[in-house]
Order: sequence, then C-alpha cells, then structure tokens
Amino acid sequence: MPRRDPAEPQPAASMTEAERVAALRLVRSENVGSVTFRELLKHYGSAAAALAAVPELSRRGGYRRAIRLCPVDEAEAELQRARSNGAQPLFVGEA
Repeated sequence: MPRRDPAEPQPAASMTEAERVAALRLVRSENVGSVTFRELLKHYGSAAAALAAVPELSRRGGYRRAIRLCPVDEAEAELQRARSNGAQPLFVGEA
C-alpha cells in the first residue's frame, strides 16, 4: 500500500459551504492551476488562507498588477449551477 505524504491535506468528512466557495475561488483565480492549488493548500492549510496570501505572493513574484481572484459571487453561482444540474462538487480534502 502506498504511503501517504504527511504534508498532503488530510481528508475531511465534509467542508463548510464557505470552505467550498473559497476552494472554488482559489482554483478559478488567475494563474492557479491544479498543481499550484494543491501546493497552496499544502502550504497555507486552507483555501481561505491561500486566497489571502495570493496578492502578496504575486507582488513578490514580480507581477506589476494584482492577480485576478475569482469573485465570491461567481464561485457561489457556479456551485449553484452545478447543484441545480444534479452535480455534487468534490474538493481536495473532502471525503
């Protein structure tokens, strides 16, 4: 059986709606793909904490303008559309 990396986010029984919105906002933000998303979660411990850190990370990385973060209302609308179509989004760290 493969060993689990202790630095990886641990599965949780469920996430709060605020955590789901934060996770979707993070992954839908400019220059955040799947690998960056997982690395940010691993480093900051939560999507909300990672979202708070992204503006400073982009400045330190040399960006002249702020990286566009996905707005809350866009993430909430996407989750609502998914659910209204019978989908149940599943996020990293959610069992």
